[in-house]
Amino acid sequence: MAKPFLFDAVNFLYHKVMDQAPKALQERSMGSAFVLGSIGNYLLVDGIQVFSKFFMSKNFNVYTLPTLEEICVVGTIVIPLIYSFNKPKEMEEIIKTHPTYSYGMLGAGLGAITSVFTGIENLI
Repeated sequence: MAKPFLFDAVNFLYHKVMDQAPKALQERSMGSAFVLGSIGNYLLVDGIQVFSKFFMSKNFNVYTLPTLEEICVVGTIVIPLIYSFNKPKEMEEIIKTHPTYSYGMLGAGLGAITSVFTGIENLI
């Protein structure tokens, strides 16, 4: 089976943090991956929103950025669903073979979506 989407980058970032983490966190790899993915993507999206607020035009913040964020939210939800409907065996194999990765990606998606919906009103 081929590596999941962005596996090398995600694995690199995960180990950069987890290799320094206390043993208790290292022993809970799936929970830690979920939390790291959530916090990391939440902060990334929030950082983009703050950058946009200070360095982009008001028009961009009112029309373009919210539209781009909504497209990304839909994609974050729809793309894995379409993949799982089209290739259910492969999706099942990814989840069974890479459970920590799967939890991390789930956390990353939820973190990004949460950041979009909590930060969108602050753009205007």
